[in-house]
Amino acid sequence: MIVDTSICLVVKNGLPYLKEALESVASQSYKNFKLLVQDGVSTDGTLDVLNEFKNKVDFEVDIISEPDFGIADAYNKIRKRVDTDYFAYIDSDNKLLPNHLEHCVNYLKKNKDTAIVASSQFILNQTEGKIFRYSLKNFDLLGSLTMENVIPAGSLVWNKQNMKGEIFFNEDPKLGHVPDYELKLRWHSKKLKIDILNEFTYMTRLSEASGSSNYDRYFEFTQGMLNGLELFLQTEPNEEKKAYFRKLGGCGINMWAAEQIYFNAKDNPQAMGFIERAKLFIPDSPRLKKLKDIMDKK
Repeated sequence: MIVDTSICLVVKNGLPYLKEALESVASQSYKNFKLLVQDGVSTDGTLDVLNEFKNKVDFEVDIISEPDFGIADAYNKIRKRVDTDYFAYIDSDNKLLPNHLEHCVNYLKKNKDTAIVASSQFILNQTEGKIFRYSLKNFDLLGSLTMENVIPAGSLVWNKQNMKGEIFFNEDPKLGHVPDYELKLRWHSKKLKIDILNEFTYMTRLSEASGSSNYDRYFEFTQGMLNGLELFLQTEPNEEKKAYFRKLGGCGINMWAAEQIYFNAKDNPQAMGFIERAKLFIPDSPRLKKLKDIMDKK
């Protein structure tokens, strides 16, 4: 059997859901894969769980545990280790459905000009105990700029040779925990072909964080995305287009944060904080008005 796919797991202190994530890897119907693990020197028993899993499965599990300089550095380390044609991701609190690799890798084999394929996904709201369906739209620049069409990194499977070198995060610390925002904008500039599958093959677990910690987290996210937007705009020579993208992106990023806080944590005051920030970019945004109307009716 020729191993042509790597599943990549970047983790630090991945309990309590790590075992579920690993079992979902072992359950894949597509068998031509290995698991690469980049551990950031976990202290909660994660390494014990990883080594126990490695000893009981019949496929290759390659674990490296070492310090890193943040999320971008950790992901770049594991991407440098990929020596297969295709690679996918699993987060320590998410799950792959058994047909994830089968659907995505076989699609890439049939569509040889595609760089990345993204599956639709289930979203588990841990607080409410409910599972929702999230169907992706087409991957387009405006949807990426404004965060209206979010393609979660975990659901992506990549064809390495079609990536035109754009597989690494920018390690600028100003991007914080969201370096993927700027990377996806680079994919547009390189005109990578990214396809969407209707099959639901990935499950994301929503964070249980709420209250002020939730606001602080999303504030950090928005700042990282805004900094990523500015890095992307440095490559745009047209000043008029640059100003247009800055307004769209600035409004959309803050509206995304407002929507996440309102719909997931039902926190009106904190959502309003991001709405006010969005208004600084586009005061009469239809997206802003729609969310405000929903909030006013509750």
